[in-house]
Amino acid sequence: MAPVPAANGNPGEMPHGVIVLTVKRRDMMRCDISPITTEIDGLIARQSRGGALMHKIYLEFQGFEGDDRYPREIPEVREWFRRLEQRYPFLLYLLSSHRNQIREFAAMFVPYNMEGRELVFEREPLERYLKEKLSKSVSYARAIGVDPRVSVMKIIDQLAPGHPLPPNL
Repeated sequence: MAPVPAANGNPGEMPHGVIVLTVKRRDMMRCDISPITTEIDGLIARQSRGGALMHKIYLEFQGFEGDDRYPREIPEVREWFRRLEQRYPFLLYLLSSHRNQIREFAAMFVPYNMEGRELVFEREPLERYLKEKLSKSVSYARAIGVDPRVSVMKIIDQLAPGHPLPPNL
């Protein structure tokens, strides 16, 4: 699988507080989200016992080493993410912004064009997507007692740089 370009130029370094979850190729090819949902559910359960999920999740793909496509270009990966996002409508909130993961994730759902090596999302579909996903992310953050502004700004910075924070924050 093609490496996702790192925003910070350090693709091998994982920021502090990021939990890496490994997704195996065989699970993706079968669209089986159960191994990863078990891990995410465990993290969410710990949070509900007072260990707030202040960490973000980075999904690492295993078994795609010989595939030179980006995750967004593989139909089975797109379907796997669609199912995972149905299970966790606030998934965007949980994801780490490391290595442009939020941008790659959104490209599974929002039409885009390539300008050189840069993903450029179509404006109106991106606005609809952000409206829906930020609403769910903000609701989730507030439900667990976390101020959503920092996470929402990271999402906006990756998907729509320069876009103002939604007024309901």
